[in-house]
Amino acid sequence: MDTIRQKTAQQIVDTVKSVCGFDINFIGEDGIVLASTDPDRIGSFHEAGRQAVLAGGPIEVGEDNRFYGAKKGVNLPIFYHGSIIAAIGITGEVEAVRKYGTLACRITDMLLRERDLYVQGSQRQNTIHYIMDSLVKGNPLTPAWLDAFLEEYKVSRTELYRTLLLRLDIRYNPASLSQIERRVTRALEQTASPLYTFLYPGEYILFLKDRALVQARPIFERLGQELGDILRIGIGSPRSILQQSLSYQDAAAAAESLGEGERIASYEDLDLDLIIKSARRDAIERFLAKTIAPLSQEDRALLAVYFAEDQSLARTCSRLFLHKNTLQYRLSRIRRLCGYDPRSFREGAVLYLALRADAAAFKKGSAE
Repeated sequence: MDTIRQKTAQQIVDTVKSVCGFDINFIGEDGIVLASTDPDRIGSFHEAGRQAVLAGGPIEVGEDNRFYGAKKGVNLPIFYHGSIIAAIGITGEVEAVRKYGTLACRITDMLLRERDLYVQGSQRQNTIHYIMDSLVKGNPLTPAWLDAFLEEYKVSRTELYRTLLLRLDIRYNPASLSQIERRVTRALEQTASPLYTFLYPGEYILFLKDRALVQARPIFERLGQELGDILRIGIGSPRSILQQSLSYQDAAAAAESLGEGERIASYEDLDLDLIIKSARRDAIERFLAKTIAPLSQEDRALLAVYFAEDQSLARTCSRLFLHKNTLQYRLSRIRRLCGYDPRSFREGAVLYLALRADAAAFKKGSAE
């Protein structure tokens, strides 16, 4: 196989096994096991792996030798740059190993990315990645490295930049991932800023001059519309190049604040999200426990509409198709359950903040 050498394939199977604990086979397009955590299987023919390559989808084997040279387990095609290049097999009871399939594909993709950077000798891109990764994480940099970077890319220490965070949903079908990544890369290139890189497992970051944002934003709005729920985009606050860790944190908060159907948000769009993000998780949990914990999801949904309509009874009734007396009864019931009256400005503000905090905590938990 020309695409992947045995050394790379062995690194892949060893890495996947270290995560899931099951024996792993890396199977070439011709069905020959190129690498395995079971040395006896290297060089043998694996019919189920070959079928996964031909079918372009997973092949599950419920019993040994149902396919020639295959044991019980799951076999998945490996997509790279839009093409199937191999298959990866996880040996074990199907129900036990099936859940590791997507993880195995993502680990393989990550290792192939690293291999490509090395093979292509992309020292320039490696340098950009190292510098940007260090800046967004606030890691110290060798002054000589930093000075050379700033000089090469004509970056002023005083000019304002923003970190743009493009976060892909890593649960998305790996079969289409390479095509999606090409579209993201094209959008980044259209900004004319060379300062972009990929952070594993699913983030692209871009350093963009603050004064270039007005022209660049429509590029990312179109990208968000094209990719839909696969992509969330956050735009950080304007900071000096050495303060991009703060801009990155603001970009992450903006991305996390996005609601259903929303694709892009900037630091300037945030209000309560900044307070919520800075609060300790245990403090938020205690706050929710003493406010909206007794309320059902139906009660919370009603409150969300009520506050969205600026506490207008008429507009809330119209949106929810409720009689005014029914709405009044339900608001009174909420007050009895949690001790806060939604119709009071002060107590209503507490409930509104609790709903926002609860939504933010749910998004964070889902991301984790």
